[in-house]
Amino acid sequence: MQHLTVIRNMISELRDVRHRMTDEQQVQEVIRSFPSNWEHMHVNLTHNDNIKTFYDVARHVELEED
Repeated sequence: MQHLTVIRNMISELRDVRHRMTDEQQVQEVIRSFPSNWEHMHVNLTHNDNIKTFYDVARHVELEED
């Protein structure tokens, strides 16, 4: 979750300087930023059609950690 907090803050900072990322770009960047030992999560989220936003990714990561 700490990793997602950092990413969320980066997205917010980009928005503050008027650099908007689409939801798709945010999802792709978050998935790419996962550590290599998260390969199962990378594959799962990449091929899940229900993942549309950063918050969808965050929710799945939270569920995985529980």
